[in-house]
Amino acid sequence: MLLRLGGAGTIVRIFKTRCVCFDTVEYKGRPRKLFQTEMEKLVEFPVYESAEAHMSTIANEDGEPAFSAEDIQRAEEWIEQQMQEIDAAFRKNQNLGLMGGTAVIKRSSKDDQKYCSHDGFISGRKVGEFIGVIRGAHGYKPKMRKKVKMPHVEVGEPDTAAKAWEEGRFEDINNENLIRMRVIAKERGKPLDKAFTEEEVFQFYIAERQAFYMLTRTMKNKQNGLEKACRERAEKKHSELMKQQLV
Repeated sequence: MLLRLGGAGTIVRIFKTRCVCFDTVEYKGRPRKLFQTEMEKLVEFPVYESAEAHMSTIANEDGEPAFSAEDIQRAEEWIEQQMQEIDAAFRKNQNLGLMGGTAVIKRSSKDDQKYCSHDGFISGRKVGEFIGVIRGAHGYKPKMRKKVKMPHVEVGEPDTAAKAWEEGRFEDINNENLIRMRVIAKERGKPLDKAFTEEEVFQFYIAERQAFYMLTRTMKNKQNGLEKACRERAEKKHSELMKQQLV
């Protein structure tokens, strides 16, 4: 039984070897058979899946299990060792400030020659085994989150929510927030429809819904009745706010 990794260490391939007669020659007056070793792939599966689950279902030419319990145990231990070594190599790179790359799985002796000078190289590895090297890793610097300072908006005293409540001008209680949105868009140098992130839009919507839910759910007002009675006034108010000069 031969065990080999494929797909940069993501796949396990299990082979069995057998001697096959490929020719017959005459030697000292007698026919002599010439044999060569052939490899037959019996099963292939992802490294994170159980070797036993795959190997126990394979039968040989006689219908008997192709792998013994010892074969399966050996495969499980081999896979676990390879995965631990690959994981350790990636973790080591991470500690060195390196990220990305792929595990180098030996394909021939040329890989030994190519990677022998690399840090972590493991000599004496067989074909199909991890040689201790992560190829293609690169340095990185974590990007810090940008903190956007919300600009201060100068709003006339009559437009503040507290003042509007005191004077009974309920329709003006949100003026300050709406003007603030326009100022933020201006500060960011973008039109209103492109100035805000998706999450900011969601938050604005949630805030707007609170007054709507209060009116329609808690206070039991019918939405269509409110729309019919107030739409013209509401649209006029919106138009005035959009035309208002920013400080």
